Order: sequence, then C-alpha cells, then structure tokens
Amino acid sequence: MKVRVTVGGLILTCVALSLLIAPKASTAPPGAPTFSTIDVPGGTQSAVAGIANNGKMVGYYTGSDNNAHGFLLANNIFTQIDFPGALSTDGFGIDETGKIVGSYYDDGTGSQHGYLLEDGAFTTISFPAATNTLSGGRNNVGQIVGLYDDVGGSTHGYLLDLFGFTPIDFPGAISTVVPKLNNSGRLVGIYKSAEAVTHGFSFNEGSFASIDFPGASSTEAFGINDAGVIVGRYALNGQDPVVSGHGFLLDKGAFTSFDYPESFETTPLDINTRGQIVGFYTDANGHDHGFVASGLH
Repeated sequence: MKVRVTVGGLILTCVALSLLIAPKASTAPPGAPTFSTIDVPGGTQSAVAGIANNGKMVGYYTGSDNNAHGFLLANNIFTQIDFPGALSTDGFGIDETGKIVGSYYDDGTGSQHGYLLEDGAFTTISFPAATNTLSGGRNNVGQIVGLYDDVGGSTHGYLLDLFGFTPIDFPGAISTVVPKLNNSGRLVGIYKSAEAVTHGFSFNEGSFASIDFPGASSTEAFGINDAGVIVGRYALNGQDPVVSGHGFLLDKGAFTSFDYPESFETTPLDINTRGQIVGFYTDANGHDHGFVASGLH
C-alpha cells in the first residue's frame, strides 16, 4: 500500500493491512515520542488512515485473499469492513460517534465509490457524473471530504454537507485532493501546481493557504485536528515521497520533522486532539506497516 497523488487518479493506491492483535511499541526514554506498529497476522501490508478523538482507528489491509479490506479498531477489538459485493474496501476516516467513511471498488463497473458506514448500514457516496469518488474524512457535524475524477480525467476535492456536494479546487492547480477536515470545518489537502509541483494546503472560511515544508521538493497535508495541528509528508531533492518520504507536524507555523525509527519512509495520515498520530511506514524489506505515535505534540 502506497499513498500517491496522481493527476486523473485517486490519492490512495491501496495494498493495505492485516488483522491487529497486539501493537509492537518502540522503546524510548521517558518523555520521548513513542511509536507502536500495528500489523495484522497473516496480512502483507497495512495502514492506519484515521483516528477519532476517542482513540478509535480505521484503516485498510491486504488479506489472505489478496484483496483490500477495511477495519475498525476500537477497545482493542478489530472489526473487518467490507462493502457488500465489492472487490475491495478501504477505511479512511471516523468521527467520534463511530461513523466511518472510505471507498470501495465496484468490479461490475470498474469504478471506485465512496461510502458512509453508520450503525451497520452502508450508503454509497458518488460525486455527480464522476468516474471515481473517494471519501477520506468526516467530522462530528456530518461534513465529508474526499476527491473525485471527472470524465476528462482531472482530480478534484469535494465537501459534502446538508447542502450537497461542493467542488474544492486550489486556484490554478491541475489537481486537488482533500483527505481530512476537523470539527470546525477546516480542510487540508494536496494540490499539484501548473509546474507539476506537489504542495499541501489548508482551506478555512473560503481562504486557501499553501503548506510547504522548508527546503522540500514536495509536500502533502493529510490530517488536521481540532487545534489546527496538521500532519503530512514531504520529500527532498526531487525524491519520490512514496519511496523516500518523511513525516511532519505543523503547529502554529512551526514544522517538526519525524520518521518511524529505522524506517525507509514514513507517512502520517491523521492526528487527533490527544496528539496521537496514525499512518504507515515502510521497513528495510519494502513492507508497509501501520503505526500510532504519541508524544510528538
């Protein structure tokens, strides 16, 4: 499983997790950040994509059938998520009431759709006339964000609320995606400029702001908490962030860089009000593992 921004494609290309039994925690001196690996026995790849303020997590994994499945982790109990009849399912976001959003692949149409899972019932989310739709995050107000591909192959972000769908496009960008939002409705995302450079951004009350890690050749913003703290990934010297990306935390204009210990690549995907950060990292053998980190903020 890798996270990649593409023009005319979806933000997440999945090859995901397996079933969580017991996280493996890294050792650290008192007061230092702690990292815990989240892996599923029998699975090959993993990612934790969303975390609520109450600590419930969602993500996705590759099972023994070689297909992607979503999961919910709550109270140390793992629950598999599969959209009925879908070839593959991913879990990306969760609010504090336990409502989950994600995407599934429809083998019959060859398209990807978003979904909302509420009280055991699935609802499909598809941007009108889009060829693909992904739902990345939901807040406690019921707003949902994500991305869609139009018939011309361009990728756009969207906000879905009681008034319907609203496209989100960074001004002048050739592609835009919106993975997450917080409970005040502030969005974060990624856009690709006309010069084909990848930048992060935030969007609040109609105003866009670019996010660029100092000295980075690419920056992606994936998650935001209610305090406005943002997490994401950056790369240096033109390197591919999927292969050589580093994590960052942005708080009140100050960046903090971090990597999962001894990893080759780190991708933070979400952060809650407790400062718990979730995502995935790649080990020396090229295997992806989910993680949760604490103490970085």
